[in-house]
Amino acid sequence: MENGFNHIEKEKRLNIINNAFNEFSIQGYKRSSLNTILKESGLSKGFFYHHFKNKEEFYQSLLEYAITVIADKMQNVGLIEEKDFIKRLQDGALHKIQVAKVYPSLFEFLASHYLSVTPEEYTKLTERITGDMATRMLTENIDYSLFKDDVPIEVAMKVIHKYLGQVTIELRNKVNIWTYKQIAEYYSNELEDLKKVVYKKGV
Repeated sequence: MENGFNHIEKEKRLNIINNAFNEFSIQGYKRSSLNTILKESGLSKGFFYHHFKNKEEFYQSLLEYAITVIADKMQNVGLIEEKDFIKRLQDGALHKIQVAKVYPSLFEFLASHYLSVTPEEYTKLTERITGDMATRMLTENIDYSLFKDDVPIEVAMKVIHKYLGQVTIELRNKVNIWTYKQIAEYYSNELEDLKKVVYKKGV
């Protein structure tokens, strides 16, 4: 990914990114203040405009950075190598908790943006940045022998995606109340219940 953050020294980059994630996640794009972000980061306006044209470019760079950080983490840990599909989803949530330790407000920032656009617009954004990675995570290298024999695979996968879609809707009401760790734990527990529905007994 090539944007203004690539040319900022690591410690300053982490500082301004985390302050920006926090400001945008709390205030939203329109109400957020660059002055507040720069003040909390100990940086000048001259520094900012040396790397970014304006607030919009800065915000778009933040989105790209956040989504790329998550995608890189999923790729680096070899998540797609996990053939148990539900465990893959659970492991993904745990790895995102590790990301949140470095970037405490990253997921709140992305949730704030997600709520400000349509699901189709958000999907288009992630596909532009990560390509077909999300699709591959949901379709490749899956051990279908774990699924119940009396349920067609396409039906089982449809149930999983519909169920997770409903969970996502429920969690949208929690993004400003729960921490990402709480959300990830809830998500993982829901997946454990889902396993009882679509997997063979004892799996």
